[in-house]
Amino acid sequence: VFLASCGSLALWVNESDHLAVVARDADVRGAMDASFSALAAVEKALVEQGCAMASSRRLGFLGPCPSRVGTAMRVTMRVRLPILGAHSNGTALPLVCRDMGLLLSRSTGGVGGAEKCVDEISDAIVDEVDARC
Repeated sequence: VFLASCGSLALWVNESDHLAVVARDADVRGAMDASFSALAAVEKALVEQGCAMASSRRLGFLGPCPSRVGTAMRVTMRVRLPILGAHSNGTALPLVCRDMGLLLSRSTGGVGGAEKCVDEISDAIVDEVDARC
């Protein structure tokens, strides 16, 4: 595990996805920029050692999960959306996520109940049959 001195960026090597990048930032663009900069640094270091991320000309980047063939990425955001979450007795946010092809996991408390009403939104996992070319 690599943890940046600022404490808002971590890289886990040999995690279930081979490499996990965790960026914490109140600004989504800032978190994404930090993630992509970290990935660029990892790729540069791999190239300098004569290695590379696993990829295929036909399929793109490869990872342990067939549903992520192509980009080999999964993006998850933990957000608080109290107004949208409360709209229509809590049914609006799940419908919006479904319509956008996103997965929603709802929680009502983090460690010790410190995080209330935190929603985890991630890109939908493609069925393994659909992931094949």
